[in-house]
Amino acid sequence: MKQEVNISSDKQAHPSLVCLPLQHLSRCEQVVETINTHKSSYDIFEIWLDLLVDLDIKWLEKIRAAAQDRLIVLFRRPALAPIQMDASAREVIVKSVTHSTVLVDVDYYTDKEGVAILKDHLPPEQQIFSYHNYEFTPDYRTLERIYDTLLSNGALLVKLATMCESRYDALRLLELLVKASALPETRPIIMGMGYYGALTRLVGMHWGNRINFIPLNSKSSSAPGQLSYDELDMVRSLAPYLGV
Repeated sequence: MKQEVNISSDKQAHPSLVCLPLQHLSRCEQVVETINTHKSSYDIFEIWLDLLVDLDIKWLEKIRAAAQDRLIVLFRRPALAPIQMDASAREVIVKSVTHSTVLVDVDYYTDKEGVAILKDHLPPEQQIFSYHNYEFTPDYRTLERIYDTLLSNGALLVKLATMCESRYDALRLLELLVKASALPETRPIIMGMGYYGALTRLVGMHWGNRINFIPLNSKSSSAPGQLSYDELDMVRSLAPYLGV
């Protein structure tokens, strides 16, 4: 049985978590079944609540029970499409997970309403403030400024995910990850998307990424460039060659 996930504990106690993204599922029963099938293989599960057509509080309780609260929940839609769930329903859900180990991920720049809900109802250790750019990777100074903005708003976990159009984009993200992971007050999640972004996922697991998103296969990925579970052993085998 997996141990309880405590993001707020010392980094060395839980150095790098493997997360199963479940963006491809549309019904709560499918989510529960998938968690029950794979809970011994994954540390944590990512649930896209706004894509679940039959979601209610009772189903959320069943999902939480199946995962033993080892969850990241989010309300955004793929490629930052407009959120369909109204603010009052989102607030009810956030209140229901307060003071648990459930993490709630909000895109800081496109969901100010969600940011306010998290700040009102969740402690910092349950908040993930994130930045997504599905078109390109900004220059390094801009990345630093974005990271500092997210960190200064109180969340313990800060996530950046950007489209990499070249090796240089991937290297900028890795440089930021190395610097961020050295700070005692932060738990970074920094990764690239696309063909060149795969490098950040290979290396990032060993260089400080707090959570790594590993779908079962390419068909169930939640972002381009994600590595699949079948490739996980290969990723872990790189540790001796990356100064770990």
